Amino acid sequence: MANLNIGGSGKFAQKITLQPGAVNANVVSTQTFTVKGLDADGLVVINASSIETGLILVNAFVASKDTLTLQLWNATGSTITPASQSFSIYQP
Repeated sequence: MANLNIGGSGKFAQKITLQPGAVNANVVSTQTFTVKGLDADGLVVINASSIETGLILVNAFVASKDTLTLQLWNATGSTITPASQSFSIYQP
């Protein structure tokens, strides 16, 4: 996993692989992940390269330094256990 600083001080971009846990049917699951280099005081933008049908990334934020929080909504009637996912993370 390589870090890339873009545009000078305070810029952060990283492509990482995360393994979200199971998301029960028709609920939003809040899950946290350690991502070194995230600043607790900033906006975060995240993009999933692919995600299971029916699973929707509804929110992403930095809960504390180096801690990314994702909220995943399972819009189906069955539990979804996501495969390992590749995410691009940007923090301006």
